[in-house]
Amino acid sequence: MRNIFLSKKLAYVIVALALVVLLLVFILMTQLSQMASLNDRVEHLKSLIEYKDNEIQQTTELLEYLESNEYIMQWAIEHNLLPEGADSWIKK
Repeated sequence: MRNIFLSKKLAYVIVALALVVLLLVFILMTQLSQMASLNDRVEHLKSLIEYKDNEIQQTTELLEYLESNEYIMQWAIEHNLLPEGADSWIKK
């Protein structure tokens, strides 16, 4: 083992190579950490998109119901704008 470091050039090359390898390992670990973080963020954003899509669907269904004749007649009866028996002659 002692004979390896007899040449100063070889010692410098080995130290430089070790530093380069350590630097590459550090860069790799950093990239993997960032990739994992970004993947978590993607999953979070996908769940938010799914939640908002469901919310849009529920709001659309509610809007369709509020525009229906059934809701309008019910609202008119509740606000005394239409007598309760009058809905029998209204076309549904």
